[in-house]
Amino acid sequence: MLEESRKQAQVLGWRALALAGTGLVWGALLAPQGWAQSEAGGDEEPSRKVTRQRDLSGNVLPSRVTETRSQDGNRKTRVKVIESPGLDGSYQPLLEREEQTIQVDAQTTRVVVKEYGRNADGSRSLLRQTEEETRALPGGRERSTRSISRPDVNGRMQAVERAVEESRETGPGTRETNRTVLLPDVNGAFLPVERVHEVEQRREGGAAEVTTSHSRADANGRWGTYEVRQQTVDKESGGGEVADERVYRRDLNDRESLKERTVTRKWKDAAGQEHEVEETYSKANSGANVAEGDGLPLAQRKQSVTTIQSDGSTRVQQSVEQREPGNPSYGMRVTEQSLEISRQDPSGRQAQRTVKIQDGNRSLKDTIVVDFGEKK
Repeated sequence: MLEESRKQAQVLGWRALALAGTGLVWGALLAPQGWAQSEAGGDEEPSRKVTRQRDLSGNVLPSRVTETRSQDGNRKTRVKVIESPGLDGSYQPLLEREEQTIQVDAQTTRVVVKEYGRNADGSRSLLRQTEEETRALPGGRERSTRSISRPDVNGRMQAVERAVEESRETGPGTRETNRTVLLPDVNGAFLPVERVHEVEQRREGGAAEVTTSHSRADANGRWGTYEVRQQTVDKESGGGEVADERVYRRDLNDRESLKERTVTRKWKDAAGQEHEVEETYSKANSGANVAEGDGLPLAQRKQSVTTIQSDGSTRVQQSVEQREPGNPSYGMRVTEQSLEISRQDPSGRQAQRTVKIQDGNRSLKDTIVVDFGEKK
């Protein structure tokens, strides 16, 4: 029996790694490291969404993600479970994420996120817990605290990261946010390791500008800025939108320079189709020496076209173009394409996405099929 449990744990472990390698389902399950996006306002209608993924190449095992949403008074609950076939072929849970949003009072919201794995006997094991509390203060100010805990070698949950964020309105359409991240030292005392300063300015017509500076301390305790992100959003006369993000970092000689730039354009054409083009300029892994976009070569282009068809269904076509590292003469090549068709009926939304990925011969082949189903 013990040997069987060990085999089962080994199989589940390898399957979790295989699913994590795709990035498609793993990213849908685990929360980002940033602050949680609380949705305390308004009631949430109970729903259940199931996503199934199949790898046609056979290199990655199939998977299933089930997401349920419910509300009980001032408490909203979202649960995501990722599953993969076990030794007997039936789906078995690998990872689980449970998020609860509690409206404590009119000014305070608390979010608790628990992420679970599975032990050899199939029981749940808490891998990480995040607790965040946000409180609205007088004068348009807001204060948030966050704590991340993980189990130690004895299985007891220990805080491994803390953060404090404060924001306030500094003028019409302007908001300033300061965030400090703290980590424990060898003695367990929490010390600041990173500071983030953000200024957001909103202008008439929907335009906006956000500047975010990241600082950290060196070995001597001196603080210095290591990254600055500048984001602008502008509305075009025809109703479109252009977003421009520039990332500046310091090199070993403490000189600041532009390292990456992403330009995103959105618009709707005369036929009603919605278009989105995202171009990323970067020297990292671009495989190009040609200077474009403020001295940076075009490294990746993503395009998306959304069409409402005559039968009421929605068709979304997407493509990804990249340069081949080390072969700039090849220029930009389409490395991935996808087609998603979704339909809304009285029972909910149904959709299927087929993904083509470039193989070793630079040919696009159907590789992944993802099926979605949501019912309320």
